[in-house]
Amino acid sequence: MCLKLSAPDKENHKAMWMWLSKHPNMDKVDWPGFKTIGKYGIKFPRAKCFLCEQFFNPGNVNPCERCPLDKLPGGYCFNWYSIFKSWLYAGQIKDRKKYAKQIANCWR
Repeated sequence: MCLKLSAPDKENHKAMWMWLSKHPNMDKVDWPGFKTIGKYGIKFPRAKCFLCEQFFNPGNVNPCERCPLDKLPGGYCFNWYSIFKSWLYAGQIKDRKKYAKQIANCWR
């Protein structure tokens, strides 16, 4: 799935993470949508994450307080036991698929 240039971050978030669930050996930087961004000169989302781009607020004491990942077990992505870290360090393909799907569906 490629980046939708006019789509909100939410749609691209879901597209990227569903793609990662189908390509568990790949990482965020491998998502084909990011090639589209470079081609059209569009700014990459912060940390290659559409959630960060939408919810990160550097002026707050907790800049990630509105991030939907906080609603999942382990909370924010930088927490050691977060779903994101589980995906990042998963040793099994089936686990990477599972965590990627959970991340894809966290933003409702």
